Amino acid sequence: MSASLETDVLIVGNGPVGSSASLFLSTYGIKNIVLTKYRWTANAPRAHITNQRTVEILRDMGLEHEVKEKAVPQAQMGETIFCASLAGEELARLHTWGTHPQRKADFDLASPSSICDIPQDLMEPILMGAAAARGARVRFDTEYLALEQDADGVTATVRDRLNGETYQIRAKYMIGADGGRSKVAEDIGLPMVGRMDIAGSMNIIFEADLSRYVAHRPSVLYWVLQPGSNIGGIGRAWCGWCGFLIVNMLVVGLLLSAPLWASSGQLRSMIELMTLLALAQIWNLLAGYARLVSIGQQAWIGVGAYTMIVVADDFKLPIVVAIIAGGLVAALLALPAAALLFRLRGGYLSIGTWVIAEVLRLLVYLLCAFATGVIGGVIYLNLLRVTPDAAFSVQWTAFMIFIVVIGGIGTIEGPIIGALIFFLLREQLANFGEWSLILLGVVAVSMMQTKRL
Repeated sequence: MSASLETDVLIVGNGPVGSSASLFLSTYGIKNIVLTKYRWTANAPRAHITNQRTVEILRDMGLEHEVKEKAVPQAQMGETIFCASLAGEELARLHTWGTHPQRKADFDLASPSSICDIPQDLMEPILMGAAAARGARVRFDTEYLALEQDADGVTATVRDRLNGETYQIRAKYMIGADGGRSKVAEDIGLPMVGRMDIAGSMNIIFEADLSRYVAHRPSVLYWVLQPGSNIGGIGRAWCGWCGFLIVNMLVVGLLLSAPLWASSGQLRSMIELMTLLALAQIWNLLAGYARLVSIGQQAWIGVGAYTMIVVADDFKLPIVVAIIAGGLVAALLALPAAALLFRLRGGYLSIGTWVIAEVLRLLVYLLCAFATGVIGGVIYLNLLRVTPDAAFSVQWTAFMIFIVVIGGIGTIEGPIIGALIFFLLREQLANFGEWSLILLGVVAVSMMQTKRL
């Protein structure tokens, strides 16, 4: 197998070490490729204290301002607190992070940069984004498999985890930045000093406003110690989603007030956009998270729409009850369908539905069928008419797939971006008739190829 790609330096792993190495090399004009088997950067806060020397280096790279915009500054990092509970008895506290008056002057005199606190899931995108902007080539969902080293360089065998394709990359040098259980280190026989798995660790991440409990002793690190407990607790405080939540609250408020300021045509368009977004999120849940690729979601739209009509018209029940009934009927019909579909294997996966988890897949499938049925009722309530050809049309599933693919499968924001792009494109291409579908397909293929690069 001949090498498909060539570069000066191949970096395996895109954590802080891999991203930083790529940033430094790219800044000095050295070609490099970064591989990571994951779809994006860190998905949890992980490391967060960023020392003064690190911030100095970020300053040299022109990133200090961007990092400090998202970090907790030194003055607000507080002291390390040892306590029986977050709001309970305080056992001790230590001056840390250079906040003691006698040490603060040393830090101020040592450098124009100061220590800060920025979670890893916020730091990594900054490093990786800057590296890519300066010429690095980044390949997500790409797994390192093996290497062969010779006098002139190294050849790595890698696998694209999306399509299963295996290929080789030739480099003059290779950096193994793939963590403590590094496969690169294992392959070259690099010994690890010390014992592994001495103690366990568990991370629990949640969002809550706890400021009233810690206002008298603010910190970014709380050690919770309780007699008889064999697991130590460390609480880290930050608000990574505050801005996101505020934006969402504003959007929800705007939508709820829409009947007061929007025309009937604008309301119809907003409802259509929101239903497309909801359908895309459902398909994204199936394909992006449950690995359940369904191309028959239009069935539940049609079932939900007709059930809504029958329940509201024949049984004279409120429209909200009728819409929920459509979702329930869709979920009930999905139960026997799932029993058949989940037994399909091999080439039939594109016809039915494939997923790994035996119990979870059924719950996900039924939940999505229920939600799709509810949305189907809302769609045709908005249109005020329903026909079999339209309600059960495969175009609904095609729209879902298109929106998720162009926005980013397996991400929360992907369907939102995709829905907006799709809605705007469809409005602009409405006069092209059937050619509009071809043009949308071209856009989808182009977006996929761009992401692969």
